[in-house]
Amino acid sequence: MENPFEEINKNLIGINKILSDILDEFKKEKDCNISSEKEDFLSRNEVCNLLQITPKTLYNWGAKGILMPTKIGSRIIYNKSEINEILLKSKFKYIQK
Repeated sequence: MENPFEEINKNLIGINKILSDILDEFKKEKDCNISSEKEDFLSRNEVCNLLQITPKTLYNWGAKGILMPTKIGSRIIYNKSEINEILLKSKFKYIQK
């Protein structure tokens, strides 16, 4: 008959392996989400450079509701799709004139 403590130890090793695998998968998924955030959002400086505007103009646009920032912790970021909409609208205005 096997020692009950050896059986418990085997079970704990199996559980530890399962938890380790779950943690690895979670870390991989988290890394994917972080990289996609970087692709979908821009910092204030990136937006100013892209649109060739000053930080004050960007702030005013947020106050007027033209381009709303998103705050995550202490970081302020802007959605790329909203910036693309603004660029398309401005190009359309120049075409109509």
